[in-house]
Amino acid sequence: MSWGAVAKEVIKNLFRKPVTVNYPVEKLEPPERLRGKLGFIEEKCLGCGNCARVCPTFAITMVPSEITKLKKKPEIEIAKCVFCGSCVDICPTKALYFTTDYHISALTKEELKVG
Repeated sequence: MSWGAVAKEVIKNLFRKPVTVNYPVEKLEPPERLRGKLGFIEEKCLGCGNCARVCPTFAITMVPSEITKLKKKPEIEIAKCVFCGSCVDICPTKALYFTTDYHISALTKEELKVG
């Protein structure tokens, strides 16, 4: 590529609108089917444990419930989750669901637990 072609390309792109977004000042709306952070509604949960059985990365463990009268409820470790959706698909009451929250960062592992 000659210098003339490079200069022509630079001048052409100098006045073009940027392709990227100035994140985090500007944010794009995530698609509604985005598999973001998992959400959990404890009141809907039956405590069946199907979600923990189908999880390929063992990110879900059944722990004692403090709020409802369930014997156990799922606790999801987001750091281990691969967002495959198996737990969401198998949940009979839709107590587990995907949110559109893709800001999944934390200072401690405890902050990355859902349930």
